[in-house]
Amino acid sequence: MKQLIVPAALLACLGVLPLSAQAQEFEDVHKCDEYAAHPNDPHRWAAGVADADIIPGPAVKFCTQAVQAHDATPRFAFQLGRAQWAANRMEDGLQTFLALEERFSYPPVYAYLGEAFYLGLGGAEQDEALALSLFELAAADNFEPAVLALEQLSGEAPATVASAPVTAPAPQPKAAQAQPQQQPQQQVAQTQPQAPPAVPFDPAKFSQPGIIKALASGNFDSMSVTGFGKTNYAGLDNTIIYINNFHAEFGGTYNMKDPYCVGLYDPQVDRRLKSRATRALMGGSRDDMAARGFNMMGQLLTDMTSNGGLNRMVEMEQAAQALASSGAQDGGKLILFHGCQSEIVQTIYANLKAYAYGRAPKLSAEEKARVAEANARKREREKVAAARKLRTDAQQSCVNQFKKSAFCGCIIKNLETHKLADSEWKSLGQSFREILVVAKEHDGFADQLKNCRQKG
Repeated sequence: MKQLIVPAALLACLGVLPLSAQAQEFEDVHKCDEYAAHPNDPHRWAAGVADADIIPGPAVKFCTQAVQAHDATPRFAFQLGRAQWAANRMEDGLQTFLALEERFSYPPVYAYLGEAFYLGLGGAEQDEALALSLFELAAADNFEPAVLALEQLSGEAPATVASAPVTAPAPQPKAAQAQPQQQPQQQVAQTQPQAPPAVPFDPAKFSQPGIIKALASGNFDSMSVTGFGKTNYAGLDNTIIYINNFHAEFGGTYNMKDPYCVGLYDPQVDRRLKSRATRALMGGSRDDMAARGFNMMGQLLTDMTSNGGLNRMVEMEQAAQALASSGAQDGGKLILFHGCQSEIVQTIYANLKAYAYGRAPKLSAEEKARVAEANARKREREKVAAARKLRTDAQQSCVNQFKKSAFCGCIIKNLETHKLADSEWKSLGQSFREILVVAKEHDGFADQLKNCRQKG
């Protein structure tokens, strides 16, 4: 592929296709289009199906038939590769993509090859620099998944790749197929996708660092969306909107970002999040729900007649879409940066489930230390407050007994110098007549008591 990438990219930029692509293409909707067209492919002939929603059986069947009958139509080969990956036939899919790249300039395929070489899918040798170059080629044709991948990986991309992706030297991407008969065992040994290159976990790389940090630490109290105002009239929590779209990135029958995410994914989380949102909206008495409904309608009518009118409603809808996109992009970044086999991703996903199910989170070591320190401070405050109450009760008991506030204040002040046990303070609070018993137990207090009588 190294010899073909640069010429193909230049031809694509000039609007000239290789001779092999000038043959007659099939110009009608095929079953292969219906089952495996990509929704962002500018060359598609159908609405398109997301990777996670491809039904492998019929997609492979119809796209195989399409490729055999119309081998001059590159979209069918691209769609066959997608179907093979959806069927977990990673090696077959990679070979289909590589064969397509050899014959045609078809930009969307570079995004899938980028995934293959970034994650080591289908026996491809992991090569981050090459993967970034491939994403650049697909992005040059405005293939949205490639553009998104580059945005997510921009913090890791070398400057030479970003500035000159077409001419930057790249390792040979077809190493997986260059000598298939000489390395059969090596190719079989690499059938399982490898983990992405190690990247230090940094919540600041995400659009909602507070939520990412909260999910990583288990501190749900600090988990809230920032930078967004009201996004809906129903009062749906922005955090739930973000989390729901963040979670969707882990789903599907096959996850192109990392196949291991499929085993991690819990489809019940979506239902739990919706249930949580419903409880928040529908909780309380009928009067409470009615009040919320009237309030919602009042806000809607107010915005329609003032506060910008319909523009305000459009702004809210745009904000809701931006928030949903923010969650999806952060979910995608997490998977691409760290992979679903990493400890940090598994911790974050476990806490996401805990949040959805209403369970106790898994705390990080730092969060455990913070909670322990906070609990220690809380216990100390409670201890001080309890001690203060015992002394206050004792002083009030004294006033009730002797009707002399100054005298009682003097006694309490002197008692504090003797470090009485809580049980002694408690007995004085119940009946100050116990002062004589307490006085016998503490040397010098009898003289202090006399002094207080003289002052009082």
